[in-house]
Amino acid sequence: MEQQFKHTFFAHSVRYRMPLPMSQADQSDHSSQRDMSDTAMHWLTPPVPEMGQAESASLRAMIEAARNPLAIWTLAHFTQDHVIKTKKSGTSSVTEVALAHPDRIRHVLENRSGHYGTFPGSMHCHDLILSEGMAANQPLVQSMSQFSAQALNSYFAVMETEATLLADKLSAGPPDNTLSLEPLIGDVVSRMIRRTLLAQVPEAKSQTVMQALDGSIEATGTLDALKYLGAPEWLPQLSAMRNQGTQTRLREAVRGLVVARRRMEGGALASKTPDLIGALLLAFRTTDSDGTHDEQITSMVIAILSTCYATSHRTAVWALALLACAPEIQHNCAVEARALFADPAPLSGRIEAAPLVKAVISETLRLYPPVPVMRRKVLRDDTILDLSIPKGSTVIISPWVLHRHRALWQQPDCFIPDRFLDDHRCRIAPYSFLPFGGGEQTCIGFGYMMQATRLVLLALLNQLDFRLPAGQTLPVPVQRVGLVPRSPISLVVRRRLAEGC
Repeated sequence: MEQQFKHTFFAHSVRYRMPLPMSQADQSDHSSQRDMSDTAMHWLTPPVPEMGQAESASLRAMIEAARNPLAIWTLAHFTQDHVIKTKKSGTSSVTEVALAHPDRIRHVLENRSGHYGTFPGSMHCHDLILSEGMAANQPLVQSMSQFSAQALNSYFAVMETEATLLADKLSAGPPDNTLSLEPLIGDVVSRMIRRTLLAQVPEAKSQTVMQALDGSIEATGTLDALKYLGAPEWLPQLSAMRNQGTQTRLREAVRGLVVARRRMEGGALASKTPDLIGALLLAFRTTDSDGTHDEQITSMVIAILSTCYATSHRTAVWALALLACAPEIQHNCAVEARALFADPAPLSGRIEAAPLVKAVISETLRLYPPVPVMRRKVLRDDTILDLSIPKGSTVIISPWVLHRHRALWQQPDCFIPDRFLDDHRCRIAPYSFLPFGGGEQTCIGFGYMMQATRLVLLALLNQLDFRLPAGQTLPVPVQRVGLVPRSPISLVVRRRLAEGC
């Protein structure tokens, strides 16, 4: 069985022009796996949660999973192309199939045969607004113009201004100042969203919505992982009950905006370029007296705002923290940033001249994917590359696992932005890098997030240098809505010298 596994993955890696040392799949314990990553080229290896035990059902294991669902993944998930588990659910049994083979994942996410459905109720963009399938959400498809290249280009100047204002503010502060950057970056991303996606909402109301959104995301505890990996039913239910108040306040605030906007005269609504709410209302073609789609539009607005806000500011924080621990990479990124800002021509047409900064963001998304896990319910029996998937089972696709799989990535736990540069990126197996889903359920906010995060990093690195405080290390990621640091990330911020980086 072991030799068959090695042969399968060696052939798979060669197919994608990525021959990998098979010793990476031979590690029998977690410590040897860590040592393997630490020995090669002294790349930064951020800390990760300890792996779970394959068959552990102890109360201690459940408590640990409640604290951080990332702890449920075992070595088998990171080395095998699939893991099948059967668990009790009341009086019946449920089969769960965790996939790590890119071709099998492509088959599920593209879902051309219609064998797979999503589980409604997740806050993740593609699981919430596309839970009924693309056919049921054609108005959403029509509203994607808000995230087209043309729309993103129209947002560019506003987003660049907000990012530069933050950099100016930090640059004017005390030298060698130690700051918690998460609230600062969260605030600048919030302002970007209010001035772009909520541009026609009065300032006070848009600020209320973003504050409610931030509170809802902050209060939401462990979600998806506890629902399908052996935890008792009362754990996710207790979490949902605890956070019901914050989610209700957010929903009421957004629904109020939707209702008020719908009641506007059609001419007034169409006289301006619509923001996100206006675009969805026009797409659904609602009338003044028709509120049929208000709840659906409210859900879409919350999902899209959640995706753009949470992913942008958390990815920027993780990226800065990684760069603070990798001064040489940070220096090279700063060289790109200073060259861009030294040129008086508009930045929007030259941002691709900073490929390393973009690669840093991609590598950050690989190590800290915004959607750590996706799941699909199996509607009909299926077979994928000789693997039988029975009706009624659950298919699990975890970008957290996939992005660190030993058969798909060289030094998978290490921070190596070069893997996303030039020809190296071409060697990444399709459907092995899924920070925002894939197939028909790729998140539409991906382009917005990339633009916001790039502008924040470029503006900050143009003026500032970041270091971890003495004696501190990067925190372990914790799965909540996305991946958050277990403890706040504080960095020492220094003004970058004008004559050099």
